[in-house]
Amino acid sequence: MAITDKKTGVWGLDQVFDKQNQGSIWYLAQSLHSWGNAEVGALGQGGTSSDDRSSPVQIGSSTNWKRLCRGSRSKTVAVMNTSGVLYGWGRNQHGGFGNNSRSESDAYSPVEMCDGATWAAFASWSEGFVATKTDGTAWGWGESYYGELGQNDNGHPAQKSSPVQIPGTTWGTTRDTVSAHKNGIQLIKTDGTMWMTGQNSTGQLGQGNKTQYSSPVQIPGTTWAKTNISGENFTAAIKTDGTLWMWGYNNYGQLGQSNTTDRESPVQVPGTTWRSVTGNYQSTLATKTDGTLWSWGYNDRGRLGQNNTTNYSSPKQVGSGTDWSETITNSGVPSGLAIKTDGTLWTWGWGDQGQLAQNNTTNYSSPVQVPGNWVDVSNNAEATSYGLKG
Repeated sequence: MAITDKKTGVWGLDQVFDKQNQGSIWYLAQSLHSWGNAEVGALGQGGTSSDDRSSPVQIGSSTNWKRLCRGSRSKTVAVMNTSGVLYGWGRNQHGGFGNNSRSESDAYSPVEMCDGATWAAFASWSEGFVATKTDGTAWGWGESYYGELGQNDNGHPAQKSSPVQIPGTTWGTTRDTVSAHKNGIQLIKTDGTMWMTGQNSTGQLGQGNKTQYSSPVQIPGTTWAKTNISGENFTAAIKTDGTLWMWGYNNYGQLGQSNTTDRESPVQVPGTTWRSVTGNYQSTLATKTDGTLWSWGYNDRGRLGQNNTTNYSSPKQVGSGTDWSETITNSGVPSGLAIKTDGTLWTWGWGDQGQLAQNNTTNYSSPVQVPGNWVDVSNNAEATSYGLKG
């Protein structure tokens, strides 16, 4: 999807989201859909059915949805409406709904989160959420076993069932500046500095060590522009000059260095025109400003979209297309999803629970199209996928 402005030209999807944050354009009517694994209400369809769906089904009748949670690692699913209010469903075992309750009361259809508080941007890790407000404050709730909440504490007593403020008041408020991985958060401030908290067993916090941090620590540099989406035990980010940097776990070459050596500090991936990046368990997916799509790392079940199951330790282009948008995700059980500039959605990888929306449970090692006009897409580690239709 793109919107044309006479002064600035064509806006991409994330630019549209930013303009919406600023109140300078109208919202588009967007319906919410789900498919794949139905465990513990993951599809948001109500009732207690555990039947997986292999094609998209609409959640409710509302069309006032704004954006999805990119690359959710959590069993609590969330989506933002046009007012900035989050709605969630699925598990609530660690207070994931943010309503001051740690009960085991799961939700099988969307419920209001955080008592109706409004947010600018949000992301999730395996058992919790981080979000920023328009005033530049950052907040977190849920499990903080590894200090993910940035409160200088950790362990199960550190769970928070309602939002607590993360130190600082100049956190970014756009989608690109708020992210999380399996057990930690990744935030960019308005001054271009990037900060992280949480687990650091493979150097994924970029500190040159493997020390766990329960308060935000800065990644070297002041020109960070975009965080990655939910890499597991490794991290990626893009600078304002279009360079891509990665660090952490590298057992299948997911850091794009033509080797399998772990890195405890950021290292550059070749190229200077990177536009967006996402990571999952041992593989990476990224786009460039020329509209090309690239993948590397572990290729189990064809998750790299290369029409094979060969692992790659350096970036390899997916097909020959130049019409991919920056809206991509591969944080789910080995599968990838991406939207083209014409609004078509494409999926590939593991499809055993219908998460590729092909009306079957077949694996595909190259992209296949999902019918419809799509404006946003996400998936999670439980093999469930979500999309917004325009």
